[in-house]
Amino acid sequence: MEQEALYRAVIGRNHAYYLERFRRFDSAGKAGASWHWPAFFITFFWMLYRKMWGVAAAYVVLMLASYLILPTVGMLAGGVGGMLVMSLVHLVAVMVLPAVFANALYYRHCRSKIADTETLAHNPDARVRELERRGGTSEVAAAIGAIVTLLVGIAFIAMMAAISIPAYQDYLERSGGGQAPAAGATEQGARPE
Repeated sequence: MEQEALYRAVIGRNHAYYLERFRRFDSAGKAGASWHWPAFFITFFWMLYRKMWGVAAAYVVLMLASYLILPTVGMLAGGVGGMLVMSLVHLVAVMVLPAVFANALYYRHCRSKIADTETLAHNPDARVRELERRGGTSEVAAAIGAIVTLLVGIAFIAMMAAISIPAYQDYLERSGGGQAPAAGATEQGARPE
């Protein structure tokens, strides 16, 4: 069966984007680095959406481990400056690296699913149906990702409001209080005695 048809079956939605990259990986004989925006912004949920359950679990474990270990090591090695450097390393590790290697990870995932259906090679239609069942996308993960993104957005707006509204009110009080004595002084200076 044609490799592209197998890729289409296992990829499901948005197969045109991935087919282009998978062709390049196939012609090179290996998966390489390429940028993937969804994996940059919503790494964990993208992995769940693409049914890469094991990779998503490993990502969470590595993310938490690096969050706990790297700043501590930086603090011990170089104080606050070391902690800031290690926090930057953590940020690169959890956001940039997955975005750079997301297409390669997904390529390997799809190739593994295709290899798992080799026993059905005598029945191409059954193989395609099995790849569609095992691959594709998870609507539940997409819904959860959308809800979490919305909640994070609401929390961010609430935090910004909690910081900015009291600061603005304080500014108004200080600016209003600062003008009153100056106005009173002008009036007193203008009165005849």
